[in-house]
Amino acid sequence: MMVRNPEKVDKGFRGFLHPPALESEVLVIFGMLLPYLDDQFVLDEFNSSPAFPDCFARRNGKRIGIEFEVYSKNFFAHKHHMDQNISK
Repeated sequence: MMVRNPEKVDKGFRGFLHPPALESEVLVIFGMLLPYLDDQFVLDEFNSSPAFPDCFARRNGKRIGIEFEVYSKNFFAHKHHMDQNISK
């Protein structure tokens, strides 16, 4: 989905030339991968504010929250793991 050398992009290539730098790019990549996931996902609601989580979805019929981060360590740096709305 990403290539190292933009000069050598195959004609049929669809994806990113560079790794994501923004959460919105991570969201796009997630959307590109949805057809390849074993679970059924229906994206339902997006938060445009810096609220947690970034997205609500239905995974196999169950409502879940999804937080998109460029770096997984930011999940902890932003203290999302301590949010009262997260299921343990």
